[in-house]
This record gives sequence, structure tokens and C-alpha cells, in this order.
Amino acid sequence: MQSRKSDNFKTTIPNPNPVPSLNEITNVSELIIRLTSADERWRPKIITMANGSKRYTYQKRINEGTLTLDEVKERMKNPMNFEAEKTAIAQLFEKLRSLGVSIVIGETHSIQAVGTWNPSNNRVTLRPLLIDNGTLDFHEALSHEAIHVAQSCASGSINNKPRPLGQSLKYSVSIDQKVSHPLYGINFEDNLQIEREAYSHSSEPGKALKLLDHYCNF
Repeated sequence: MQSRKSDNFKTTIPNPNPVPSLNEITNVSELIIRLTSADERWRPKIITMANGSKRYTYQKRINEGTLTLDEVKERMKNPMNFEAEKTAIAQLFEKLRSLGVSIVIGETHSIQAVGTWNPSNNRVTLRPLLIDNGTLDFHEALSHEAIHVAQSCASGSINNKPRPLGQSLKYSVSIDQKVSHPLYGINFEDNLQIEREAYSHSSEPGKALKLLDHYCNF
């Protein structure tokens, strides 16, 4: 297979076989800049109506309740910068690379899956929409797949099928909806526990790194 390299991404161009192209992220600093730019979409805005009145508008995140006017104004005045998540993203890239794991942007095997971990080729694949969604979504997806990497290491090798780590499991409407998705319908009970465990801790900055340090310290 041929490769073309740019400042920010290394693009793998497939042969005539019907294999989608994958972009390996090689410049984490540039990635953080793009995520920071995407975060602006979550910042509330003021719209001036035709009659001169002001209207506040904002995009609601999945499973986020309706904000009060005071909360909207506070979010506008002090927008979240997600520094903890950005630091966690950079640290996860460094750790995963040290383990020989490549992180690529590309389409996954299912449109419902925003990320996948393939232990047979040491590859984490994340869908392009995650960059457009900003820091929080990208961090959660990367952390989720990094936890799966730790689960593989716990099986004895990074190339093994993941197994549960015995971490505490969280039960919420959001997580229940995710693990009950038809995407996991053919999975056995252990597989569902593996997914619930990853979903339970993927939003915690630093948790995935701790699990990788503990279980992938060969």
C-alpha cells in the first residue's frame, strides 16, 4: 500500500481493493486546535430580532437538560475550555503510541459505532464526525477505545480479545441506551459488560490512562 504524508496526517491510499482510506493522526497539537475550534459550536449566541429584542440560542448536548436563562448567560460568559480533556487526549496519544497502537480517522464497520478497537492490528479507528463535535465527544470516544486496549492487555496480550477489568459499572439512561443498541445485540454477556465498563469510565479524564498504565505494563 502507498502512503502520502502531510504536516498533520499520514494518509494511507489503498490499492484498487474496496478498502476505505484511513488518516493516521500524527500531529496532536493540530488536532487540539481543531477540537478547540469545534468547541465554539456549543457556546451560546445572542440573536438580535427584527424588532430589536435579543434572543439567546444554544445547541443542547445529548442527554443534557434544558438550561435556564442564567445558565445560558453563564455559559456564554465563561465557556468551558475542556483543559482536562485536552490534556487527557494528548497523554492517551503518547501512551497508545508507546504501545504500538495507531490512531486513525476513518469510517468504522458500522455507522452506529463512533470508534473501534481492533487488537489484531493494534488500531483504534475514530469516525471523522468526532473532530467536528469537539473536545468532549472526541475525548470520550478515544478514552472508550483506550479502555478496550487495557481490557485486551488484561487478557495477557494487547492483541487478545478484551475482557472485563472488574471496574465499577455505572447504570444510567444514557449508558443503558448505548449498551442496548442493536449493534451489541449479538454479543454475549461478557461483551456487554466490557462495553458497559468502558462507557462507565470513558468520560473521566485520566482514568483510561491509569488503566493502560496498570494493565499494559508488560
